[in-house]
Amino acid sequence: MNKANKKFWGYLGRFSIVHLISYFIIAFFFLKFQNTLPAANREALEFFIPYGLPTFLTVFIEIVRALFLALLLYPFYNLFVKKDKGFVLLIAALWGLAILGSVEPMPGSIEGYIYTETTMIEHFSVLITGLIRTSIFAWLFLKWERREARKNPASKLTAFLKVKNKKSYFSKFILLHVLTYAVIGILFYNLQNYKDAFATMEQFKLFRPLDHPLVAATIPIQILRGGILALFILPFYNTFIKKENGCLLLFAIIYGFTAVTQLIPTFIENIAAGKSLAGLIVGPIEITVQMLIFSWLFFKKRGGWKLKRKE
Repeated sequence: MNKANKKFWGYLGRFSIVHLISYFIIAFFFLKFQNTLPAANREALEFFIPYGLPTFLTVFIEIVRALFLALLLYPFYNLFVKKDKGFVLLIAALWGLAILGSVEPMPGSIEGYIYTETTMIEHFSVLITGLIRTSIFAWLFLKWERREARKNPASKLTAFLKVKNKKSYFSKFILLHVLTYAVIGILFYNLQNYKDAFATMEQFKLFRPLDHPLVAATIPIQILRGGILALFILPFYNTFIKKENGCLLLFAIIYGFTAVTQLIPTFIENIAAGKSLAGLIVGPIEITVQMLIFSWLFFKKRGGWKLKRKE
């Protein structure tokens, strides 16, 4: 095995080990806390199961999720091993995008607040617990990874760059996000008959009625969500904007962290239970199309973006 392959497989192994340790330590305390809540304040937590006990299936799911997250982050390896910014980048990806910015309407996500009848204590408990877990993970993993990186001093670290015109970056990101979200959402709402799906499918059990004020205000709320996504994607900007295939790299960041990381458990659990996966394609097709179009449009005039090295 050559040095590059050894480094890659070592990275995957360290990432997975720290992910499993941090997940199950936090899961133990979270489930203790969850059991103290009144029944009305834990219905969504018991339905969506943000944290589970260390059964064979749960361990397998978290290993798959850890490997997927590690692969998503690997193109940015030389960014997050830097002492001053690595912690921020990992929190942005694993908490900001994968939990708060997730497209899955689950406790802790903006989409979950809009679409589901989840109580505020459930939302905040998942958000705070997620921040604690990702902070523990980032600290332990970076400590271990930087020690390994010091054994290979020839490895060049990439300096962080910043967007010169942040106002332009945020306005373009938010505008494209809202437009693609609205247009693709309306198109697929009619194509896939969401109204019947919400009324009949088990996974939509806790969804709000379509005439609820929050659901009706989904598009305006996307201005806020678009700004939050732009903020948490900003640390990755240096890497994907300079790549020839940066459009696909941006898509991988958004789609991977905000969608796939939350869909992995659902798909595996349904396969393990022998359930049909037909109902699970109602949302992912729409999400895939929307994020592909967004990423393409964002890069359409990338030549106008100015970067400068952070002093």
